[in-house]
Amino acid sequence: MQNYRQQHTASIVVSKFPHINFTQAFNQLSDRLLSPRARDLEWRILHQVVPVNAYLFRLHVTNNALCSLCRWPETLQHRFFSCTYVRPLWTLVEQWMTWTSAAVGEPVTISPEAAIFLQYPDFKDTFHLRRLQILSGELKLSVWLQRNRKKYARITAKYIHRLFIYFVRVRVRADFHRLDQDTFSRLWCQGDQPLASAAGRLLTQYID
Repeated sequence: MQNYRQQHTASIVVSKFPHINFTQAFNQLSDRLLSPRARDLEWRILHQVVPVNAYLFRLHVTNNALCSLCRWPETLQHRFFSCTYVRPLWTLVEQWMTWTSAAVGEPVTISPEAAIFLQYPDFKDTFHLRRLQILSGELKLSVWLQRNRKKYARITAKYIHRLFIYFVRVRVRADFHRLDQDTFSRLWCQGDQPLASAAGRLLTQYID
């Protein structure tokens, strides 16, 4: 029954967005380096079943379709890409990827299709892509967790940024211990300002 529901949901979203390469998107979700929580959220975003307020409003579950942070309509694209609380994070990811692109020569610009439907550019360096996948997944997870805390606490953009930075730092440290040296080096030690060192040094400006 569960497989039927997954296939049914997938067929609906594929027919709704015929311009999206869903084969590519589902391949992105299969990467073993994605954290389980980020992968689960990415799957729900891809299938358009994340309970943002615009979605709940259409189902008559709520009487308000607005973003709880900035008061614009909370669609999926708004929540995870265009919200004023979120856009600076994507700019930060682009900056980080630019740091590492010095080693592979492949700069990154994040589009709404990349953020929502995992339509990432084709990179010659597979670890450049995997780095972007990980950062994007942790970004969306931090946004969603802090958005849900808004019901119980006063959340500012800084809180979302701080959680994202924390997730990245924890991830880099965990990968240092669990990955082999070559994989860790290719994932987090590329470029003039590798994220392995930035996680402990340059990123503190977003926390202090």
